[in-house]
Amino acid sequence: TRRSRRSLKSNFETWRKAWEARRDYVRAAGLAAFRLVNDAADGLPGLAVDFYAGRYQLSATSEAWLQERANVESQLCRLHPEFGASVSPRFFWNANWPGCRQALNTAEPESFTVREGGLRFEVQLGKSLHTGLFLDQRENRSRLRKLAADSRGLNLFCHTGAFTVAALAGGAREVISVDLSKNYLGCLERNLRLNDLSASAHQSIAGDAMEYLRRSQRNKTSFDWIVLDPPTFSRGKQGTFSTENNYGELTEACLQVLAPQGRLLACLNTQSFSLVEFKERLKTVAKAMGRKILETPPPPPDFPSTPEAKLNPPLKCVWIGTN
Repeated sequence: TRRSRRSLKSNFETWRKAWEARRDYVRAAGLAAFRLVNDAADGLPGLAVDFYAGRYQLSATSEAWLQERANVESQLCRLHPEFGASVSPRFFWNANWPGCRQALNTAEPESFTVREGGLRFEVQLGKSLHTGLFLDQRENRSRLRKLAADSRGLNLFCHTGAFTVAALAGGAREVISVDLSKNYLGCLERNLRLNDLSASAHQSIAGDAMEYLRRSQRNKTSFDWIVLDPPTFSRGKQGTFSTENNYGELTEACLQVLAPQGRLLACLNTQSFSLVEFKERLKTVAKAMGRKILETPPPPPDFPSTPEAKLNPPLKCVWIGTN
């Protein structure tokens, strides 16, 4: 309708306020990749905008935003010099609503590298909703890097291996990375090379996470830390996995191979149940295994939430251990 279209139109002040809300954090951390707009929390409901070294990935949750493309891109071009980018702005649009979750053919796909905390990561825009680097996990990567010295770790559903890179850069002596996708593991290997990290300290396994955990338990293998960040749903030779049905079992299997003073980072990216429900499920499993929830880290400052969204954030993360 005319009224809803008018509510989508953004003025430059909206975009400037979004930038000013995170400017100090971005500059202090020297970030080349960050979230510029996080939906309604930044006054632009239904739109998320991520900045990657001069390029923009825009995800719209309704087709109405796509009709505002020219206006949105115009505002971003005005703001672009603020970010110190060395390239002209390029825009990659995604549709992200039920029945239509895909990259739109608005720009030629591009692969390049971005820096985070002195590390380099490969990013791909224009091919899918996933770029290869989850910006909302930035603070958890930094936390893992700090605790990884001389550790043996396990990165399950490792995707392109950003947690693996962080741990090895922090001095981990051995990291095992498990994922069903050989394509993702190939990206992981490229990220290791980008950062001159020793391949001898790392092993990639193309396989099922639960099967690897069972094998580790049989072999009495333990880990100083484990990252558990599964997709909502996956299908492999061993069967299907869904967070709704299998997350508790998977968490228990992780805790069975976690060293006595180890840490488990349990993550969930779905809104099928709230943060409170997620924590209660984990609390029950952890208590039965003699562990407890240590911390529920908030999202990075460039991912603000509305009061409603805080109750059920898209990404839920919990650190589990013994003290």
